Amino acid sequence: MSSRIERPTPLAPGRFHVLDGKTILVVDDEPDVLETIEEVLDACVVETAGHFDKALELIRTKCYDMVILDIM
Repeated sequence: MSSRIERPTPLAPGRFHVLDGKTILVVDDEPDVLETIEEVLDACVVETAGHFDKALELIRTKCYDMVILDIM
């Protein structure tokens, strides 16, 4: 009787599996950039802020696994 070894499903290109389920805050003043990053990180919980004051308010009330900042 031969045993068949199951191979793992290949990772989809462009996916960051190590981030799946992580909570990420993205800060950028351009709505198109925020939308694109949300789409790329679709397996994450992504919150966005369009300006520093909003980001600071969110950081004070919640713990994030990662914060992505635009240099403004």
